[in-house]
Amino acid sequence: MNPPTWKQVRRLFQFEWDGEYPDLIVASTTLSDCDRFLKALPKWGHSLEFFEGHTPHPTPTEATEKLLFWGPDDDPPLLKIYVGKLQLNCRFWEDEITADLDPREFQGPTELDGFLGFMKNLGDVTGKKARLDVEPDVLEYDPTTPTWHWEVADGEPPTDWTPA
Repeated sequence: MNPPTWKQVRRLFQFEWDGEYPDLIVASTTLSDCDRFLKALPKWGHSLEFFEGHTPHPTPTEATEKLLFWGPDDDPPLLKIYVGKLQLNCRFWEDEITADLDPREFQGPTELDGFLGFMKNLGDVTGKKARLDVEPDVLEYDPTTPTWHWEVADGEPPTDWTPA
C-alpha cells in the first residue's frame, strides 16, 4: 500500500493542541536496532544535534549501553533530528526508540512527505513497525510487508487550527 496523502491523514496533525507531543515509536528494539539506526541516520541527510542533559556532544555513530541506560535522576540523552522544517526529539530507551514531534510544525504535504520518508527509513533499518499514535488516530508503517496503515477520524480539522 502506498503511503497516505495529506488529505487522508491531515487530522493527525490538525487538532486542538493540548501541549502534549505525540510520539513516533518503534517498540521491542534492541541495542543492535539502535546501532543500525545511528549508523544509517547520517546517510538520510538530516541535520542532527545530540545532548546529554543540556550539554551538546558529537552525535554518536553507534549505540552503547550508556545511550540506553542512565541513572534515575538523569535526563535521557536527546538526539534532535531536523527533517526539513520538522524537529523530531529522539530518545533511546531500554526497549524502544521514540521521537516526539510538534504537530503544529506540519503545514501540508511537504512536511508530511519528509516525515513519512523518515518513518519508513526508521522502520526499514530496524525491521520493526514505526507507529505514530495521536489518540484516537494512528499511522503505522510495517517494513515486514511493507505496508502503511492509518485510521483517522472523519471530519474537518478544528476551525481554530493554525500551523506553527
